[in-house]
Amino acid sequence: MVWPLLQSLRSGMSDAVRNALGDEEDRRIRADAAALDPWDALGDGLAAVRGVANEGEGWQPRH
Repeated sequence: MVWPLLQSLRSGMSDAVRNALGDEEDRRIRADAAALDPWDALGDGLAAVRGVANEGEGWQPRH
């Protein structure tokens, strides 16, 4: 029952990201994300949040 309420939010956010990046860059980034191991993605996300909390220290993007 929650999904129908969140679907429009997800669609709007997806469209906003695509508009900001452009179609080609959006496809590339989504393909890169789909290829990530879920545990690696979680680790990268946690490291990024920790890095922001520590003023960007210690986190580097994968590419």
